[in-house]
Amino acid sequence: MLGKAIYTYNYAVVLGKRQPTHPHVICSVLVSPSLKHTKKRPRLTDFIPFCALSVAKGMDITMNPIRFRDAEHESFYYRMLDERQCNDSYNRALFYTLGISRDTRSHIHDLFDFTNGGIKSKGLSASWQTGSSIRVSRLAFNLWNGWTEAGGERYSTPHELFDCSYAPYFFEAIHLRYPDYCRSQERIFKPQNEQIR
Repeated sequence: MLGKAIYTYNYAVVLGKRQPTHPHVICSVLVSPSLKHTKKRPRLTDFIPFCALSVAKGMDITMNPIRFRDAEHESFYYRMLDERQCNDSYNRALFYTLGISRDTRSHIHDLFDFTNGGIKSKGLSASWQTGSSIRVSRLAFNLWNGWTEAGGERYSTPHELFDCSYAPYFFEAIHLRYPDYCRSQERIFKPQNEQIR
């Protein structure tokens, strides 16, 4: 396991082959802390692809802390990433979002096909779905591949999706899906215990 100090370089590595749902995955790379104090430029073999690690649990790709709703949400998120053995922004956003609600966590196999690696839109009409869990599912599906229900596109708009108590976590999911666009944005969330005061 890597130490606390992780030295980053401004390189990118293309991992894997082109996939139909994800045209390419470009990741930031990290290098072992032992190379931090060396004068020589590191070789490509010294780099550790960020997608292949769960380096700092609780941190996103921009090394900011990930805000979880509760311990079960965090546990589910890391368990799903380990099971899929992929840590790209699509998987991070999908499993983070589906982990927000206890209902979607409990019925993950109704919403995601682990064999073929795709979403199951029929899970939206399942009898266990609630108003909030449907919002969670719709956002997760949209972040995965832009999915919206044919004829029901309006239900996937921010007006419909963010009208619930999960809205702060939805912003976190968007941050996980689009880390390059959110990298320079200042984090405005207060820890949950500070908001309750």
